[in-house]
Amino acid sequence: MKRITKVPEERRRELIDTAERLFMEKGYEHTAISDIVKELNIAQGTLYYYFRSKEDILEAVVDKSIAVLEQNVIMLTQDEGVDEAMTS
Repeated sequence: MKRITKVPEERRRELIDTAERLFMEKGYEHTAISDIVKELNIAQGTLYYYFRSKEDILEAVVDKSIAVLEQNVIMLTQDEGVDEAMTS
């Protein structure tokens, strides 16, 4: 198997996205670290380079969700049309 090197931020994002999807599909309790690494076809040690535990991955997934929510709120509060619609 050929080794694929990725930029650390890209690999971390890929791990978070895959974990998020598997947590949604299988549930957090039924998703193992091995499920995540198998999905990405990477060594288990690669995951542990970025995260200490499954709980750390969950925290990153939650942080990602909060960041998306914050961005949506910012966009809504900057949209002048929303203010007008809410006061009408």
